[in-house]
Amino acid sequence: GLDHIAFVEVKLSDTKESALDAFNEAVKKLREAEECHMIAGRFDYLLKVVVRNRKELETFLMEKLTPIPGIARISTSIVLTEIKYTTALSLD
Repeated sequence: GLDHIAFVEVKLSDTKESALDAFNEAVKKLREAEECHMIAGRFDYLLKVVVRNRKELETFLMEKLTPIPGIARISTSIVLTEIKYTTALSLD
């Protein structure tokens, strides 16, 4: 039933080490966040979020992610169709 996937970009208002550490610890506690990557670009983090439905995504965004201190902006992209998924690495 966990077949709704979203990619959530997060921009922090402060990128000092203490702010990054605080966000890192907070996001580790979010069961819906299957992956979290610090990235370079317009945003500071990219999260892969997996939920059961649209309502769970809304709850995650509004009640769990948004309240984390230091978040300046969030942008969410919802997956319509998964084209390729693998955990196998090519050893070639």
